[in-house]
Amino acid sequence: AAQQGIDRLREPMDELLSVFQNKQARGQYGEARLEEIVRDALPKDLYSFQETLSNGKIADCIVGRGAASNRVCVDSKFPLEAYQKLLAGDPAAATQFRTALKAHIDAIGSKYVIPGETSRLAVMFIPSEAIYADLYEHFDDVIQTAHRARVIIASPNILMLLIQTMQAVFKDVAMREQAGHIKIEVARLMEDLTRLQERVGDLQKHFGAASGAPYVKTNVYFHVKY
Repeated sequence: AAQQGIDRLREPMDELLSVFQNKQARGQYGEARLEEIVRDALPKDLYSFQETLSNGKIADCIVGRGAASNRVCVDSKFPLEAYQKLLAGDPAAATQFRTALKAHIDAIGSKYVIPGETSRLAVMFIPSEAIYADLYEHFDDVIQTAHRARVIIASPNILMLLIQTMQAVFKDVAMREQAGHIKIEVARLMEDLTRLQERVGDLQKHFGAASGAPYVKTNVYFHVKY
């Protein structure tokens, strides 16, 4: 019975291992993880997936709307083959991993940072907290390369923090936009009230002329609270 239980536990692990061994399946896993985080954190009008940019490149995800500075591209791919060799103890793996990662960072910066269309920053999503921690502990030069390329390296937790921060910014912008609309509507309302006051004055004149009584100007005041 214990052996059967172990075999049942081994099946999903084998499936997960096959995902990470297959490049296409691994890419789909990263995209699925990214989509899961974004869908859970943002309303539908604040993100899009697989959007084609003006340079013909397809962004895995774009977070934001409106002005170009508000549209941040997120890439979910990661050179995991080189990292797996590093874990296996290959002597040349560290150099290969560093080279592959820097090339991927440069590619993200060149493909997804487009003046007038996207933000000046892009995000490289790594669907693993362990790999993210390893990068910051042993590959400081790679982190500096990402900073110079304006690419933010984000683990699932970091990506969630970035998204929540952006959501707060978008809410503030939306509130300010609504405040501007309210001011415009109040100004229009005051214009209507001014016209109403003039018409009330005209009616007083007509009633005064009809009754033969002298006209006495009466000011009508309106107070609008908003």
